Amino acid sequence: MSTSTRAPARRDEMTAEWFDGLRAGRLLDVCGATDLGWAEASGHGSVLALAADHSTRPVTRLVIVELAEGPWLITRLEGTLVQRGEDVVVRYVGDGEGEAYPVVTAVHRNDT
Repeated sequence: MSTSTRAPARRDEMTAEWFDGLRAGRLLDVCGATDLGWAEASGHGSVLALAADHSTRPVTRLVIVELAEGPWLITRLEGTLVQRGEDVVVRYVGDGEGEAYPVVTAVHRNDT
């Protein structure tokens, strides 16, 4: 779990279905579309692209991950830095104040 001071994720009318899916272990198949579907996901994938937002403290490291099942996930990287092509695993984090949300971490031997 991160020790950052980021604002907690909050549920509203537009995000309720997304957070309910996360709680059930599902990710939306296509974000930004109006006709969304759900996809079961193992939580394993590989990094397609990385970016760093230096305007935040600590620096927010963003990744685009292609999940093993095919959908892409855009989220935050936590822990060890990774490179394009490296394997990552999805973890759900939250601080108890807001909703849990997905982040990815580098795959270690005991994660596979």
